[in-house]
Amino acid sequence: MAKVETIGPEEYAWRLKTTLGVDASPKEIVEQAHDILAALGDSLKAQVKAYSGSSVNTVQEALAFVMKEQKRPLVDNDNQVLDAFKSIHVRIKNFIQEHQLFHLGEEAELLKFHPTPPAFNELAAMANIAAPLLDPDAPAFFLIQPDATIQSLIQAIPLAVHEGIPGHGLQSLWWQTHPEERAHTVRFLCVPDEVAIARQYFGAMMSIEGWATYAEVLMSDYGFFNPAEKLWETWTKIAHASRVVVDAGLHTQQLSVPEAVDFLADDAGWPRAWAEGEVIRYRRVPLQ
Repeated sequence: MAKVETIGPEEYAWRLKTTLGVDASPKEIVEQAHDILAALGDSLKAQVKAYSGSSVNTVQEALAFVMKEQKRPLVDNDNQVLDAFKSIHVRIKNFIQEHQLFHLGEEAELLKFHPTPPAFNELAAMANIAAPLLDPDAPAFFLIQPDATIQSLIQAIPLAVHEGIPGHGLQSLWWQTHPEERAHTVRFLCVPDEVAIARQYFGAMMSIEGWATYAEVLMSDYGFFNPAEKLWETWTKIAHASRVVVDAGLHTQQLSVPEAVDFLADDAGWPRAWAEGEVIRYRRVPLQ
């Protein structure tokens, strides 16, 4: 395997400004991320205490509690998984309409639920296949692993918000059905991740992942998630802030690979094998 190099502090600062429009320096965004992590850690400890009735003394204990809760299944049997996610999206759409958070037009009905094909088994518990831009009658797909052992009770709904409606699913369907309101071609729908990695084209990430993350935050701010789901939503925010620390640290050469893995595993509470894989990804795809 070819050696994966980091891009260096000057290139990283240039990409921050020109690709993402961020004027802050790498050092400043890392400092901001650490401040966010401190606040989120206090919030998670309080949530764990309220949820479980037991106090935790450290953020690491709170994170470990969330990972233990993450193992609780959404449903008992594989044949219940698909219907469970259809019901979840009914709950999501009803909440959106009640609070008028997003416009759900006819395009929202084009989201289809489908078991993850065997060839895609390396995907996560759920994923999205974007609606094709040039066929306004074609659906977007919400792919679901029909394996009850990997569908988590606390994880399912926050991830459904992110991957389906109002996240990536609604986003791609809106772009597909409203071409007259697009200022620029949405290239990410035609660029597989493998190609983007090779060509270092991830210019649309701010609007793509940014939209899905915004959808999660807005739904949370309006009280959509129950206490169990809120635990995972807070864990996700901690994961996002941790990624900033590691991504910037690696590419500005302030963190070594072992230090980055240790930070994700020890300070952010990630399973070590996952942390090792994520560090490889961040080295290959800076600022994703």
